[in-house]
Amino acid sequence: MSQRSSGQTGPVFLAGVDRSGIGLLGEVLECHPDLSMTRRTNFWAFYADRLGALTSPAAVDRCIDEMMRNARMRVLRPDRDRLHADFARGAPTYARLFEQLQLQLMQRRGCSRWGDKSLGAERFAESIFSAYPTASMVHVLRDPRDRHAAHANHRELRRRDAGRGAALWHWSERLARKHSRRFPGRYLVVRFEDLILEPGLALEGVREFLGLARPVGAMEASPLWTTSIGRHRQDLTPQERRYLQLVLARGMRRRGYAPDSLDLTAREEVSFWTRTLPVDSAKAAAWIAANALRRERGRNPSDRRLEPISEETVTPCE
Repeated sequence: MSQRSSGQTGPVFLAGVDRSGIGLLGEVLECHPDLSMTRRTNFWAFYADRLGALTSPAAVDRCIDEMMRNARMRVLRPDRDRLHADFARGAPTYARLFEQLQLQLMQRRGCSRWGDKSLGAERFAESIFSAYPTASMVHVLRDPRDRHAAHANHRELRRRDAGRGAALWHWSERLARKHSRRFPGRYLVVRFEDLILEPGLALEGVREFLGLARPVGAMEASPLWTTSIGRHRQDLTPQERRYLQLVLARGMRRRGYAPDSLDLTAREEVSFWTRTLPVDSAKAAAWIAANALRRERGRNPSDRRLEPISEETVTPCE
């Protein structure tokens, strides 16, 4: 793991795709006495530069009102008078607004640094580092076969979509590689498996990288977590495992994930070449196209996370 070179007091961002272990590391960091962490605000995906210019107090209030509709953002509910006074002292940017919201929460919690854990934050690493010159980002990666197995079985949804899973993992791993080269000392990639199998060593590396004076905390590798390593051997079909190993071979080698030797039956071979490979390749291509469209148009919060503006929503914190 690389060491931090500067900016030990800057904000902390966690990156990674769902079912990769970003939540596990986030829970550990949330317990650190110096860190005020928020989870899944998705500020950069849902709100940054999307709600109009922040050139007046009324515009700022409209922006905050919209953000406070999101259950994930409500933890940031600000003291409006103080926010307007602090925000007026600098550039009227979304990055500064998010920072002011986070600083208020940080101070209420009695912490000295703030941070945010949002899925897919690696997409916005360049914008984040430009906005916050002392920021750090920790990106969690997981064996793509186990990640897909966890995703396919999450909440019993049984999403048999190895093509999408492969495209998503490839996208995230490629950005991890790119950002590690471009932002040395500011961008750290951590494997889920290292957090589970060598938690003390992995968390000490995170602590050193972030420049934290106090230990990150303890995390025992319980049977629940250790059995999640290699779960693809039980939860995925031979065809799915072969597909993921085939299309992600280079990335898996770079991250130290060895392919399994798979002996498919004649029927499984026919199924792989006539169904799994063409169908999942088409799904991967569809995901890549949709991802490019999201990059151009942005994303919106899920309706189930939104609530109408109410007096409770807009009342400043005491």
